[in-house]
Amino acid sequence: MVAYRLIDYSTDRDYVLKLLNQNLTPRNTDEFFNWKYLNYPGGSSVGAVAVLDKKIVAVVFYLPFNFYNNGQMIQAARPVGGCTDPEYRGKGIFKKLMKFCLESYQKDYKFLFANPNRFSHPEFLKMGWKELAKYEYHIGVISPLNLKSRIDFESTPGHSISKDLKISHEDYVSAGTTEFINWRYQDKRYIVQKFKTGSTENYIIYRVSKLKNVRSIILCDYCGDELYINQALKKACRIEGTWFVYFMKNDTTSKINFLFTKRHRKVMVTYTEREPNIIKKIRFSLADLEGTV
Repeated sequence: MVAYRLIDYSTDRDYVLKLLNQNLTPRNTDEFFNWKYLNYPGGSSVGAVAVLDKKIVAVVFYLPFNFYNNGQMIQAARPVGGCTDPEYRGKGIFKKLMKFCLESYQKDYKFLFANPNRFSHPEFLKMGWKELAKYEYHIGVISPLNLKSRIDFESTPGHSISKDLKISHEDYVSAGTTEFINWRYQDKRYIVQKFKTGSTENYIIYRVSKLKNVRSIILCDYCGDELYINQALKKACRIEGTWFVYFMKNDTTSKINFLFTKRHRKVMVTYTEREPNIIKKIRFSLADLEGTV
């Protein structure tokens, strides 16, 4: 008989890490595990396991994940790190584990959301979650003939940001506090570029990768005055020596003047609400949904 219980980090940790690394990427080192599941600024995750014959066969965590707009907060949570040993799939174990873990989650929340893979996506819909269909990944090209920018980036010590950001729209975003940004982008892969417009601090956050062997900017987030997103992206492209940009289309990136864009694929997001239509106030970024968190 399958038993469901909360994770005991003193005895379960090695077994949970092994299960995660057999089924999920990126690889969960001790450092990554602590960062993702235990050190989120809004509080640690609640984790639960399914146990059969003294063997951990499934695991899931609920991570608090909040959204902000100029000092106001909408509390949310998301299931992360969920997987089942292949030998025990198709038996309804994970669905029951999700239910048990959520019932054990004591923090308040207005909605839950997930960006499942193609295997777990149907399971969320079966549980009554809805699909958010408005997000897509695109590849865009900035004109290589016009990469001049009127702004200058300032160096930031590490990825440290010292001042909460002013949000220039009515939507709520995850990158609304210094604590979140410094937690989310501490990995050295991310480049945090700061610039000022008057008294406003602005940040463009990206990483550089090769897409089909072409050096490209992966635009993770933009925080600040959206009137300057074109100038910031041009500056980043000039510094990184590329005019190819991979981005998630949302109300922020729709303001970028690309030479042309091509749809890559749909972003799978599912959600369930405690407060009706609260999801309409949320603006997700690529970094929220890229799979690292």
